[in-house]
Amino acid sequence: MRGTRPHSPACTNDRPPEAGPRTDAAWRRGWVMPAVALVLAMSAQLMPSAASAEPRAEVAGPLPQELRARIILAVGEVPEPAASAFEARRRAAFAAERATEVLRSEGYYAATVTPDVSDGEVPRAIITIDTGPRFTIRSPAISYEGESPAPQVQQAALGALGLAPGAPGRAEDVLGAEGRAVRALQDAGHADAVAQPRRVIVDHADRTVEPRFVMAAGPLVRLGGIRVEGTSRLQPGWIETVVPWQPGTVYSREQLADFERMMLETGAFDSVTVSLAPTTATDGSREVQVLLADRPRFTLEAELAWSSSEGFGVEGQVVRANLLGRADTWRIGARAAQIEQRLDTELRLPHWRFPRQTLSLGASAFRDDTDAFRQTGVRIRADITRRWGLTSFVTVGVASDYATNREPSFLDPALGIARDVTAVSVYGAGLWDNADDPLDPTRGWKADARLEPTWLTGDAELAFIRVTVQGSFYQRIGGGDTRTVIAVRGRMASLVGGAIPEIPSARRLYAGGGGSVRGYEFQGIGPRYTDPDRTPVGGLSLVEASIELRHRLDAWGGRFGLVAFVDAGTLGLDPTPTLDGMRGGVGFGVRYDLGFAPLRFDVAFPLDDRLGGESFQLYLGVGQSF
Repeated sequence: MRGTRPHSPACTNDRPPEAGPRTDAAWRRGWVMPAVALVLAMSAQLMPSAASAEPRAEVAGPLPQELRARIILAVGEVPEPAASAFEARRRAAFAAERATEVLRSEGYYAATVTPDVSDGEVPRAIITIDTGPRFTIRSPAISYEGESPAPQVQQAALGALGLAPGAPGRAEDVLGAEGRAVRALQDAGHADAVAQPRRVIVDHADRTVEPRFVMAAGPLVRLGGIRVEGTSRLQPGWIETVVPWQPGTVYSREQLADFERMMLETGAFDSVTVSLAPTTATDGSREVQVLLADRPRFTLEAELAWSSSEGFGVEGQVVRANLLGRADTWRIGARAAQIEQRLDTELRLPHWRFPRQTLSLGASAFRDDTDAFRQTGVRIRADITRRWGLTSFVTVGVASDYATNREPSFLDPALGIARDVTAVSVYGAGLWDNADDPLDPTRGWKADARLEPTWLTGDAELAFIRVTVQGSFYQRIGGGDTRTVIAVRGRMASLVGGAIPEIPSARRLYAGGGGSVRGYEFQGIGPRYTDPDRTPVGGLSLVEASIELRHRLDAWGGRFGLVAFVDAGTLGLDPTPTLDGMRGGVGFGVRYDLGFAPLRFDVAFPLDDRLGGESFQLYLGVGQSF
């Protein structure tokens, strides 16, 4: 709520006021979709056309489609036709050599490739291919130079080959099998295992390929103590409390890599390198060398976002690294936006008591000034986060805040009411992130949930539970390394145990705006009071969905991309989410790859703005919308 406004004691579910701007949704739908189509058509014009070129040689003969494509790619292109029959024959001979290499790599060791030249004024190079039978794998084996590993380790390496008898004898599969066998030996504790020159017997009599791998496994390695190198400001002995193995543990390549990730995840270091010491100690173990490079003591970070409905938002923070000498970070941040102002501080203690467990202590002062409410207050919190991987985690915590809420009132429509409320919340949240990139995902999925029981005292005496679940899915379409991605998001939330107006406005659910349903103003979807400003009431249940089609252009080094999207959402006065009153928005956007994340610019159009608001909204930010 902005200022003091009269409020009617009734609320509506977005029925249009008797007087006010007229909304012509049908007209809007009539020109929005052509606009989206125009932008996508323009992108096709921006893509560079293929250079004038022709194949070095025509590929003839009955071939599987995928094999033909690989041979054509290997043969390559030339900028212009052959000037003479001699030049065409030379091209055909070269193309035959490249084709033969591809055929052998695919297991066609008996293939015949015949180079030729066409008749006519402009001679063309031709290669005619008869693949013959495809050779298959027969009884792969591994032998060892020097000391042989334990029988169970030998069996694990043999199983890691993954070369099934009768499978096509592809060179790529043989090379991959060798690498898997080396990794299996290393994972079993033979840190110095390397592959020696292999033998591959090609038998034309029975059309088989028999790989014979030779390995030098080296001795079994056990892990010793930690040796910290570099210029780190860590407390002596702290890093030993984080090490996930005990001295004498058999070496594991994944254990060292995991420990390296654990140190990087603290955010206190610019670089971390974990490796085995080159020499063996007297007890037969090897020390683990940890080379640390601290990040600067102080770093300044800033972020800028803007939308036409919410205005500019500027956020900055100063981070002090390693204040306590235990890879900790102390952050002081501030946010200044049209609808939100905030000052907060946070101390993070990574690997607190257990590896991958972070204790976070925070405090903040805030002021929110929205169309639905105004609140000013302070908040303190403490939580523990248990993390796995880079971006997946589970958090449990407790928070308490004191706030003065200025909000609409059913009892005093002329002035509204002010309520001083103290809230205590306990919460549990989790994020399961299976996507390939946290800021620009192209494959995989994410799912998160939050459960937050809250007790209110003061001018509102109430207990209720806030439940939120959200999921998103990402998939490249078209196969291979296509530049087109489809992204889908769904979100539901509910407030259980309270009712309107008992729950203060600042704690209700709202829909509309960036990060919700684009095209509508912030808090622009859902029931309204009947006051002249049509103030949002908020809701007890929320449903949102989004779908985006993201395409990266080939032009300008592949840094630009286009997006077309549809958002939808609804807000209800009942705690049970439904699809009643669903509103939709459509739009398109441009992305520019900054290297670490895309810069996002979107324009969105509401399809059913019953209040006659702006005909479109603009959004600017960093990272994909979801």
